[in-house]
Amino acid sequence: MGTYNPPSSLDPTFTTVTLTGDLTTPGKIISTGGSQTGKFLTGSAGNTVFSFSGDNFDIRAGDGQSSSQNVMRVKSAKNVGIGTNNPGAKLEILKAGDQLKLSFDGTDNVIFAVDTNGVLTITPSGAAVDFASKALINVSDLDLGTASTTGTIWAMLTAANAGTAWLILSRDTSDIHRARLGLSGGVDTAVWGWVNSTHTGIVLSGDLDANSQDIDNVGSILDINSAQVVGTRVVDARIDDAINSGDATTDGVIDAIRDALQTHGICVAA
Repeated sequence: MGTYNPPSSLDPTFTTVTLTGDLTTPGKIISTGGSQTGKFLTGSAGNTVFSFSGDNFDIRAGDGQSSSQNVMRVKSAKNVGIGTNNPGAKLEILKAGDQLKLSFDGTDNVIFAVDTNGVLTITPSGAAVDFASKALINVSDLDLGTASTTGTIWAMLTAANAGTAWLILSRDTSDIHRARLGLSGGVDTAVWGWVNSTHTGIVLSGDLDANSQDIDNVGSILDINSAQVVGTRVVDARIDDAINSGDATTDGVIDAIRDALQTHGICVAA
């Protein structure tokens, strides 16, 4: 100062600078101490800290002297961690409990939580989770209902979708990949039924292939006109009366067939 040709630039060194007003600069504020570490403290006790260290930008609580006080970290790879200093994705939230809450207003929201077994629970304040007419794919199991509530699968039936309630398709045309539906109650004695407003039972659009297996305990089988073709009221012990060959051997065979039908419950004595 006091000369037009200063021998060197002015390089003041301050331990602490206290400002009572604003600090404005068209340039940069650069921290060169502590391996490129800088901190901005706010509040009388430094309750909020912005910390720059290496490739990390941290927001800390407390006195800000340790990364263990981090509330959030942004890494140079652009990953953001909340509750963790090493986020493994663009956003990672680490917390034992509810990790994420999305709110529409003060009462309408949905909570996402991952438990200690890695199971995701989605809890909306409303009655459902709406997938906006999109597919839910690559699902292994659907666990419906609870110990006190019945699980239900239902579909919107309209003229536009031809009234098809549930369609199971395979991903290709290979026979081994044909869609298969298995019903089980967890025990061998489970009984299942299908019911709608006009039918009780299972309605097929094609043939029923028993694959060489038995069909047991059949009451009656009706044709397309609801005429009984198999059942005790039609096929009964009078089968041998309808066929009388007059030959004892042939009649004996017919009687044996009649007895077998009675034994297996297909017909009853006249």
